[in-house]
Amino acid sequence: MASLRPFLLLLALGLAGCGDTPRPAPAAPITPPVLASKRVGELDVRVSSRQVDEAAALGIPLALRDPDGGTLVYVPRGSFRMGSPESEPGRGVDETEHTVHIDRGFYMHVRGAEVPALDHAAAEAYAARLSAADPHMTYRLPTEAEWEYAYRAGATTRWWFGDAQPASATEFTHNPFGLAQLGTRPEWCADRYAELPSWEVSDPEGPPDGARFVLRGRPPLDGVPGRDRWARSAAREGVAPEASAWVRLVAPVGYGLGRFGAGRVTFRLVDEDGAPGTDTDLDLRIIAMNDRLAARVRGVDPHWARLKRPSMPFTLALVPGSYYVYAEAHRDGQLVRGKEQKFHLVAGEHEQVVPVPARDLARFGSGVHEDPK
Repeated sequence: MASLRPFLLLLALGLAGCGDTPRPAPAAPITPPVLASKRVGELDVRVSSRQVDEAAALGIPLALRDPDGGTLVYVPRGSFRMGSPESEPGRGVDETEHTVHIDRGFYMHVRGAEVPALDHAAAEAYAARLSAADPHMTYRLPTEAEWEYAYRAGATTRWWFGDAQPASATEFTHNPFGLAQLGTRPEWCADRYAELPSWEVSDPEGPPDGARFVLRGRPPLDGVPGRDRWARSAAREGVAPEASAWVRLVAPVGYGLGRFGAGRVTFRLVDEDGAPGTDTDLDLRIIAMNDRLAARVRGVDPHWARLKRPSMPFTLALVPGSYYVYAEAHRDGQLVRGKEQKFHLVAGEHEQVVPVPARDLARFGSGVHEDPK
């Protein structure tokens, strides 16, 4: 009996201690995003009030259809923390957290393009074919930053819906931007793979070269029922371009000269002294500023328009943003350009003067290439 006393004492102490052991707090319940169903022409989409308000302010449609019939929805501009904190479970070493600004809104496929999985070159070729078939929009693969921004839709958690997996996936068909299946299958990004920076950036496009491309959205336990149905917000990988992945394209609203526009600009011609210009043999070139800068990096033509001999003053509807404008003329068989003017447009009315090219004849000389540089 005496030999049992130490055992009974230890048992009693153990039982007493059990009551003091802290229990982990239950995970907060996850609720599906609040989305409103909207009808845009023949399209039915589910979107947030933020998307509705910004599209209305810009004077652009909330959703549109690509030439193959795929539906794209507007994703508003904004800023977010890309990557993941060091404390996040499952974090990769290549997920350096940093602030990213998405300065231009864009349209993104709600469910991905209506094509099978493709290699990277075929995915880019598909985007090029759609662009050639659409006189108003340019389609391309999303940048990695655009993909994560669209996936998170304002969330800072491991997944767009929180830090824990929901019991049922059927309620979470669309994220808060109304995008379906985002993070449930591997999708191509336009960027070549590299380490993420630690500093603040705007509209990053990735490095100019590299052997691998960024793949986003692959669930870590792909094919295992009931586990890891979505890729984490920051999960990324670099894969060979010959690999196959799904295609979800974007169509940037940009600051370009499309069919949409809530702002109206009246262009007025002025001579060297600032007096109203009388030259009627001038063309106008208008270039989207941000498109022009990005084009230099990508090696493609910027988004610009040439207006043949408009009757001045001339009024044009534009998407709000930043632009260049200049006048040009053919004189003595040679092309001469006027001085570029930069202007920024918000919704509403705006007036912009355009100098005649006489003063800049010596500056530009003869034989100026017709495409803006």
